[in-house]
Amino acid sequence: MNIATIWGIAKVAATRIPWGRVMENIPAVVDLAERAKGRFRGQGGGDIEARLRHLQEENRRLEQALLETSGHLQQTIRTMKVVVARQKMLMSATAVSLLTAIAALVAALG
Repeated sequence: MNIATIWGIAKVAATRIPWGRVMENIPAVVDLAERAKGRFRGQGGGDIEARLRHLQEENRRLEQALLETSGHLQQTIRTMKVVVARQKMLMSATAVSLLTAIAALVAALG
């Protein structure tokens, strides 16, 4: 790299990077860097097995929660079907009532 390239990068860093925000987020950046460092360095075999067991356990919990949620959704679908059927019945009763009222009004005026 020549000096002009380095100077250009320094100029962009000085003028375009929001250093105030960077300083506010330093703890998060450090945490992300530590995680990335751990991933790149690798971990011992026992640690991988522990993580695998933990992930399998979490997978079982999520599977159970998914089944439970699926059951709730099926119950909600059944409830909504009942509500729609009742709404249709009420609409029909309202239409019959309206027609009866119109017929009675026509008969009373005629």
